[in-house]
Amino acid sequence: MTVLERVAIIGSNSFSGASFTRYCLGQGLEVLGASRSGEPASCFLPYRWLPAVEQRRFRFLRQDINGHLGPLIAALEEFRPAYVVNFAAQGMVAESWLHPEHWYQTNVVAQVRLHERLRTCGWLRKYVHVSTPEVYGSTAGMIDESAPFNPSTPYAASRAACDLHLRTYLNHYKFPVAWTRAEQWLYRIQLAGPTRCTCSMPRAPRPQLRWPSVARSPQMSAGWGILNKTVAFLSKWLWSGDRVDAEQRKGLAPQG
Repeated sequence: MTVLERVAIIGSNSFSGASFTRYCLGQGLEVLGASRSGEPASCFLPYRWLPAVEQRRFRFLRQDINGHLGPLIAALEEFRPAYVVNFAAQGMVAESWLHPEHWYQTNVVAQVRLHERLRTCGWLRKYVHVSTPEVYGSTAGMIDESAPFNPSTPYAASRAACDLHLRTYLNHYKFPVAWTRAEQWLYRIQLAGPTRCTCSMPRAPRPQLRWPSVARSPQMSAGWGILNKTVAFLSKWLWSGDRVDAEQRKGLAPQG
């Protein structure tokens, strides 16, 4: 099994990003975390609950993809992670109606600039983009990832636009991208893209997606423990033999 040595996590201050950071450190990986604000109190950062010896493999960088992309890319070039996982985005659905240009700037323009720099980095093995099921709009019943996008807010439209942009990079440049579309992480985790798997707990009217046949892991149970399970599942997927096998079936990994 291939062992992941280094991972960069953009948006490491977010609750999901911080939990993923903790998991990666727990697996013995070196982690570069980046967020637009400084680290909050340690009670909000699960990776700061780890023993000091494990925390020494974590480096934090305060950079904003809107205004400090250059220093962020320079840090990534120095760190040379095999995987970049991007949790960074402008959130809050209702508020996106007040100043939609802010959402398009952060969730589309700044992201495109980031992707344009990353696509030429020879050390990048996989880029994981954390998106949202809001791109599908309100739906009735179960859908899968082939469902058409139907965003109903500026926030959702901005995330859908970025997802479509990444799809063009995948098709044109073979950019090694995979998407996650997760709502509140306590309820649902979706892994989409070249390798796809989805876990959902019915909660209408949000999109509820089924497990595609390519997924080989059992559906995760709902409840308070789902956060740790989803973080662990995402982490395992990144570097497990299942990932390589699924990518080979999708024609995106070298055979042999």
